[in-house]
Amino acid sequence: MSMLDPVSLSLPALRRAVSRWQQLPSRHPSLRTAAERLLLSWQRERYSHDQILDYCIAIEALVGEGSDELVNRISLRTAAVLATIGWGPSSQTARAVRDIYSYRSQVVHGVAAPYKKEMISVGDGPPVHAVRFAFAVLLGLLEVYFRHDDLAPGRLDNKFIFAAFDSVASRPPDGESDVADQ
Repeated sequence: MSMLDPVSLSLPALRRAVSRWQQLPSRHPSLRTAAERLLLSWQRERYSHDQILDYCIAIEALVGEGSDELVNRISLRTAAVLATIGWGPSSQTARAVRDIYSYRSQVVHGVAAPYKKEMISVGDGPPVHAVRFAFAVLLGLLEVYFRHDDLAPGRLDNKFIFAAFDSVASRPPDGESDVADQ
């Protein structure tokens, strides 16, 4: 499934999905919260304003560590995690996640419909509805969580952020050769 295509499941994909749902009772509570919000969102009208709340709560459950979480931290963590499954430039993903949170805030704080920024830009592609992008982000994060049995919000920085920093720090600056190459 691509990050913006509608959901369609083959029989093997449906079997995998059922297996994953059966694993939920033994997994981290944040994964269960995200899955519950995903199910709740499917019961709503397509592109309902409440769907953005469901998706953002689910994303926060998977990459946040507390109720005072900053949108910037959530955006960075989400981009770092999704980069591991091929989601393109992490700066574009982080910017788009910040945009879905902007839309979420407009919904929560009662901004009138004509003034809500529902359509967001993701890289050079055409604008996409914030709810649709939030849904794709949530599916991508769930995919990564199911690939890593021990993954929990408190472990994201060490597994994704600091590992990326360390790999960049261990490379020689541009134009210089690595000592191992000599």
